[in-house]
Amino acid sequence: MIISNGDASPEVFTCNFDRIVGQRVSSPHRARAQLELVLRNDDEQVTFVFFDPRASQEELAQQRDNVKQQLQTALFQHFQLVHNQ
Repeated sequence: MIISNGDASPEVFTCNFDRIVGQRVSSPHRARAQLELVLRNDDEQVTFVFFDPRASQEELAQQRDNVKQQLQTALFQHFQLVHNQ
C-alpha cells in the first residue's frame, strides 16, 4: 500500500497477505477516518488515517471503505489461490 502525505513524499507499507488476519474501521462518529490492519504473529496493528483538507468526513469515510473493500477482495482472492493449490 502506498500512503500519500499530501504534498510530502508517500510512505510505503509492504506486507504479505498471509500476515493480515483482520481489518477494523473507525466508527462513523470519530473525527478521523481510519483503517487498521491486524497482523499475524506480531500482535501488531498498522493504522492508516485518511486525510484530505478538501474532503468532507463522508468523502474520507467513503475513500476508507473503498480501500477496505479492495483489500478484502484481494485477501479473499489470495486465500482462494493458496488453498486451491
